[in-house]
Amino acid sequence: FHLNPLQEALQHGGDTNFEGLKAKLRDLDIGVPIIVKDVGFGIEPELAKELLGYVDYVDVGGKGGSNWAYIEGQRGDDDLAQPFYNVGYRTSDILKSVEGNVIAGGGIRSGVDVFKSLCLGAEAACAARPFALDEDAGKTLEVMKEQLRIAMFISGVKSVDECTRDLIRFDA
Repeated sequence: FHLNPLQEALQHGGDTNFEGLKAKLRDLDIGVPIIVKDVGFGIEPELAKELLGYVDYVDVGGKGGSNWAYIEGQRGDDDLAQPFYNVGYRTSDILKSVEGNVIAGGGIRSGVDVFKSLCLGAEAACAARPFALDEDAGKTLEVMKEQLRIAMFISGVKSVDECTRDLIRFDA
């Protein structure tokens, strides 16, 4: 399930009725893992923690990925949307605050970004832009995998289970 309140608010004719959504998600039983994903602005950390109490995964969808405020501004009223172009939570900031079944999304461009996300506690990472900009998605995936392998190697990490916060410098 994707959450996109800002995009909907900026979209001509957008659906801004999110009333009762938490209760609906809490009561949902569909026999498959439930993933809640933000689309480009990042899930507020406290909300992500709450959601993890009743859904299986949260894809934080932090800012730095697709900017739906910008896209809607280009499609419609740029004067309305422009002040919202830089709002949201960065993926790394959310990961620093939330533990559990979190997927890092938003601004993931390389295998190094995947490595950093895993070190910050993400269970997985997802990306769109690197694949959307390349005609050979398979090659892009192989490059990202090799970048991840190299980042792990130079950090002395043999498996993703060994990716920990102490491998990330927060002062740089």
